[in-house]
Amino acid sequence: MPGGRRLLVAALLGAASTGACTSSTGPTSAAALSGTWTGGASDSSGSGQITWRITQSGSSFSGSLETTDATTLASGRGTVDGSAAGASITYSMRLAAGGFDGAYSECGVTVSGSGQVNGSLLLGTYSGANSCSGAVNAGQIALAKSR
Repeated sequence: MPGGRRLLVAALLGAASTGACTSSTGPTSAAALSGTWTGGASDSSGSGQITWRITQSGSSFSGSLETTDATTLASGRGTVDGSAAGASITYSMRLAAGGFDGAYSECGVTVSGSGQVNGSLLLGTYSGANSCSGAVNAGQIALAKSR
């Protein structure tokens, strides 16, 4: 179901271009990620808006995500978790069956990716799968920290 794929894009907005961040004295501390991050995501199934509300403990982070598909305006809720090393992050986004509204409620999405954090901006890439429509490819996400 093509709409289900679109929801994945918006829902799993999550990730950035990879890159290690080290100094001549070793790895830098993890980027400050706790807070609310909002922005957009696009992938092979479409585009949408996404919000991460995350908390961080050391180099690990986790929290909730909300997404809205740009075409259908369907919304979904799920989880995001990952780790940070300097400005580089890796992450996973999950929307279990029942996480989407209406006609897409039977669909689940899982994507993983990596990215870079530069102050209050997170840029990344991701890929994964949607249980209703198959592969999710060429995912890109851009989030700004609002608080």
